Amino acid sequence: MSREDIYDIIVIGMGPASSIFLKELDGSKYKTICIDKKSLSGEGFIKPCGGLLAPDAQKKLAELNLSLPLNVLVDPQIFSVKARDMGMDIERFYQRFYMNMDRSQFDLWLMSKANPEIRQIEKAVVTNIDKIDDYYNVSYIIDNKEFNIKGKYLIGGDGSKSLVRKKFFKNVTIRQYVCIQEWYQSDKKSPSYMTIFDKDITDSYGWLNYKGVHEILGAAFPKTDSKVRFEKLKTKMIKDGHIFGELTDREVCQVSCPSSVKELCYGGNGIFLIGEAAGFVSPSSLEGLSYAMDSGHLLAKVFNNDNLSVKYYSKLLKPLRRKLFIKILKNKMLYTPIIRKWIMLSNISTIKIKK
Repeated sequence: MSREDIYDIIVIGMGPASSIFLKELDGSKYKTICIDKKSLSGEGFIKPCGGLLAPDAQKKLAELNLSLPLNVLVDPQIFSVKARDMGMDIERFYQRFYMNMDRSQFDLWLMSKANPEIRQIEKAVVTNIDKIDDYYNVSYIIDNKEFNIKGKYLIGGDGSKSLVRKKFFKNVTIRQYVCIQEWYQSDKKSPSYMTIFDKDITDSYGWLNYKGVHEILGAAFPKTDSKVRFEKLKTKMIKDGHIFGELTDREVCQVSCPSSVKELCYGGNGIFLIGEAAGFVSPSSLEGLSYAMDSGHLLAKVFNNDNLSVKYYSKLLKPLRRKLFIKILKNKMLYTPIIRKWIMLSNISTIKIKK
């Protein structure tokens, strides 16, 4: 193996967390490489996601001095959330400040912000990772050709099904859900994002959103019978009077949904986990972009400050743990049917929509 194949840092996966890490990292101090299965053109991107940029994520972009380009945004923009409890037949509207966007374009835009000194490998599937002496050996395949590289530090930015976490932290268990999302042709335009609750279908929630010439129905389900549950949701929507257009696409993925901050995993022994790989996703809304960008930013600080310990990284992550703890409490209240019913019937913070 030539010296060109040996790196200070190997990053697995290039979602929002890794993109911000590679943007903020001092590239002159560390020889770094990032490996991702999707292409820089977006090919291979699958992320069932409502595609809304929440206020916390907007705030993080502002802190990073990043301005969202127009090609990331899609019509219509969102000014309210329509909360629909199908089991109790309750419907309420709440004002919210989300930005409707194309999630794949958002990720590609963030990827473009990475330090140009850092090498990016696209369309690569990581097949194995081993610790050999003081280095991590990573094997990956591109077009049926196998390659091997070594790195002193390993960054797991590879999402909920993180190979890095599964390989080196086998005792860590983060609660997982299955997200299913379908795209339908539609000429409807609505300024409301619909959240759907039904305890008989899922103990999480579903969503209905409009993007350009499509409407999207999606939901997060426990792993058991997720496909059956989705079809049940769609059937209930149709019985409720909703008419879907022609089906154009279907997406499925796994999402982290921590039930306790004790499920989080930051790494160890030269390995650092960021974003969803570490477990940072709000269980109440499944929003993970703000946590991803925050954790990527904080890990860059770890390296830039030359304090390369998980203990220091964990200390920096304290505000994120506190924020996640509050979201876990919110999740327990919001997804308890009787409490949700009381909240919705109280009309606190609701708005009236002109018919």
